[in-house]
Order: sequence, then C-alpha cells, then structure tokens
Amino acid sequence: MLITQEQAKALRRKKADLQLKNYELALEIGVASRTVPKILKGDYKAPKRIYASVMEWLAKDY
Repeated sequence: MLITQEQAKALRRKKADLQLKNYELALEIGVASRTVPKILKGDYKAPKRIYASVMEWLAKDY
C-alpha cells in the first residue's frame, strides 16, 4: 500500500505537533527507526501491517 505525499505531510505535521523524534515515532507506530524517514518522505510502498499502523496512528487523537 502506498503512503502518499499528502499522507506523509500529515504525518510530518502531527509528528511536529507532538514534538516527536524519529525514534519516538518509530516506537509509537511499531516500525524500525530506519523505516521512519522512508515513511515521512512519502511515495513509500509500505507492507500492509506498516500502512495500517501508520494510518491508525495518524487518525488517533486527530
């Protein structure tokens, strides 16, 4: 599943709002720290598990 540029922008905005570092975001969404920059860049073809956890985190509390 593709994490689009628009989704990545929303992720970056929420990450900034919460003042999270990349490793903290990785812990929140349950991915490896090295995966976070790929996700935040956008146009990332994520496995279903990663896509689902990223979208759940994005929707939570927003």
